Amino acid sequence: MKTRRHFPRAWGLAALLCAALLGVTHPGAARAQGFSNLDFEAAVVVPADPDFGLLDWALAAPGWGHSAGADIVYYGATHVGLMPWFLLVGSDRPPLTPLAGSYSMRFASGHASNDPAAPWIHSYLAQSGLVPADALSLTLLATGPLGVSINGVTAPLHALGGAVYAVDLAGYAGAQIELRLINNSAQLFDAVTVDNIAFSTSAVPEPAAWLLLMLGGSGLAAWQRRRQRGQRA
Repeated sequence: MKTRRHFPRAWGLAALLCAALLGVTHPGAARAQGFSNLDFEAAVVVPADPDFGLLDWALAAPGWGHSAGADIVYYGATHVGLMPWFLLVGSDRPPLTPLAGSYSMRFASGHASNDPAAPWIHSYLAQSGLVPADALSLTLLATGPLGVSINGVTAPLHALGGAVYAVDLAGYAGAQIELRLINNSAQLFDAVTVDNIAFSTSAVPEPAAWLLLMLGGSGLAAWQRRRQRGQRA
């Protein structure tokens, strides 16, 4: 079970308010069939492994497929070269920290080979499964140039504050889909980090509602800061 959160204080309250509006308190808010390891906590890391720092894909990200050009996942290691890469961010491997829990997945696009003239590959994570019949949206934590597609069609990504995003699933409830999380950047090392993907039984809120939530979260944070200063005085 995830107990740690690494949200900066400035937007953590707004993120929690957005999640509350969406009805997402845990990944089981709407049960999906076929999807697994949506929070990346199923990673198997063996510190005694002689190849520690390079993880087999099936151990680092079970349940997930990926773009061509990267069949291993880095862990506590540094990537070199021009090709796409995937990195399992671990809570025991600073300076990077997971967006939530013990692990997050970070990935960058790159060339098909270490030749700078080679074709550019937009790296992605992919998984197929059945959308819950009562699901109206998908939420996730993410940073970086992320894109989302469903069955090959780009799905608009709605920012809900901080690292919280949502995707409207109208028309997909109860359907079999392929979900892709894509790094849209054309720059080397411009990485995306993702975590806590969850199906929600609530619709994506209208932009006006997001603004009210953000203002409410900012006001609450300011009130807490004033209160703390008053207690120290």
